[in-house]
Amino acid sequence: MHTIEVTNRPEFIDPSAARLQRELVEFFHIPLTGVDIHRAYHLHGNCSRRELELLRTSLFTDPVTEVSVVDGVLADNWDVLGEVAYKPGVTNNEAHTAREGVRDLLGREVAVGTSVRYL
Repeated sequence: MHTIEVTNRPEFIDPSAARLQRELVEFFHIPLTGVDIHRAYHLHGNCSRRELELLRTSLFTDPVTEVSVVDGVLADNWDVLGEVAYKPGVTNNEAHTAREGVRDLLGREVAVGTSVRYL
C-alpha cells in the first residue's frame, strides 16, 4: 500500500481547519495553537515510483495551493493526530472518483481508499 498525503500550502489559510480550531476552543475549551487537515489517498496495488509521482502531481495535488508527499509525512510538529476513514462497505464517493482518475492515468485498475487526518 502507498499513501499520498495532501494539504494546503502554509501561506494559504485553510478555512475548514480554522473553523475546526475555533469550534474546539469555543466548545471544549481546548487551548490550541493550530489545526491542520490533511487528505490521504491510500493506493492498494503495485505502483512504481514514477506512477506514484504522476498521480501525486497530476491527479491529487493542486500545485498552486497544495503540497503533497508520497509515503511520507507533511507535518512533524503535532501533538495529536486523528484519522477518519470510511468503514468497509460504506460508499466512499471520493475514493470512487480517485479510482476512476487513477484508471484514466495509468490505464489499469488500482484500489483506492481515502481518509482525513486532523493534526
